[in-house]
Amino acid sequence: MSSPELRSAAWSWADHLRAGGTTPWVQWVSTAPRDVPGLQGRGRVPGAAQLELVRRLAGRLDGPAGPDFAALADRALSRSGPGRGPAHIPLSWPGEEPTASRIGVPPADPGRLPADELARAGVGLLADLLATAPPPPLEEGVRGRRRTWHKAFHLAGPPVTAAAVRRSLALAGHHEGGRSPEVVLLAEPLDVALAQVWSTRVQRGVPVRWVTFAGRWARRDQLPPSTDLVAIASWWANRVGPERVHVVTGADLRRTAATAASVLGLSHVDAGPTDPRSLPPAAVDLLRRLNRVLNVRLPEHERTPRLRWVTSLLPEDDAPALTVPARVRPWLDDRAQQVADGLADGGYAVHGDLTGIAPRHDGAPHPRNAEVLDLVLATVLDVAEQLRGREVVDR
Repeated sequence: MSSPELRSAAWSWADHLRAGGTTPWVQWVSTAPRDVPGLQGRGRVPGAAQLELVRRLAGRLDGPAGPDFAALADRALSRSGPGRGPAHIPLSWPGEEPTASRIGVPPADPGRLPADELARAGVGLLADLLATAPPPPLEEGVRGRRRTWHKAFHLAGPPVTAAAVRRSLALAGHHEGGRSPEVVLLAEPLDVALAQVWSTRVQRGVPVRWVTFAGRWARRDQLPPSTDLVAIASWWANRVGPERVHVVTGADLRRTAATAASVLGLSHVDAGPTDPRSLPPAAVDLLRRLNRVLNVRLPEHERTPRLRWVTSLLPEDDAPALTVPARVRPWLDDRAQQVADGLADGGYAVHGDLTGIAPRHDGAPHPRNAEVLDLVLATVLDVAEQLRGREVVDR
């Protein structure tokens, strides 16, 4: 197919998408007018991933598209995908096979692009939205009134679980600290604990992949500090005595909070969102991809509040399932057994079953690209809507 006809069809499809249309490219070119005056001279045709991204965003609109969506579409169509990968993938004409002598990126049907490529384009758009407009202020966290009588206690363990338990106690007026505290170690299945550390570091701006993160600790034959419960227990036992160190096992945040409160003889309140948050693997991977872009585009003092804001928009999951790569499993199984044995031999009070420290090996070994893409689309529209609402208020 000649280049002028392809350009006309591509730009007419782009206009259709900007107006909220959702017709796939293959279907569009079978019915679209060709050689439309004015379309061929509009400049370079947007990339296939950018066009398909706009089509999928349009498919998630609750109502008819307006000028605001057209502006968002223009922003998406005008930028290239960040990171590794082609800046623009040219459109293919249905039924046309690329020649072996072609130089550069081969043309592609937008509807057949992998989810990872579309997520890459979507993260670039999301980063652009965040970088060019200030986020709304974050609400202050809820802090319960400190009770007149205060029991000294200290919590340790995987960061997301510890944050949830700490918040549930604080909302009831019990705040961590004090001399000679009762120490509660929150012992999760070790793969859950490792995934929580990964999630927390990504929520703080680190762009490391899950597979890389898990493999790095296995090569070191070490556990992250917050999951090395034997070392933590030993440190506290030397200061307050092993009889004041308690081990609470369990993989349910609410049940763990209730058990920890019972051990300490304190009341608690079911906690809402915490910092760090309990996010599904796809949400953490979205943030990881976003970190790679924002870490280059913005200084830390501008990047941090934007990252916290977009993190607050992501859905939570009380029991996210993510397992370690197959090559890491034997090492983690051995480590879990060492942790369980070390805690059993330490003379600490154990509330629950130490076999619960064994990895569950439940879930996928890496975040699923299709789920990441779904969250990228939802988050782009959510951020755009909130920024639009803020502009209306500011006026």
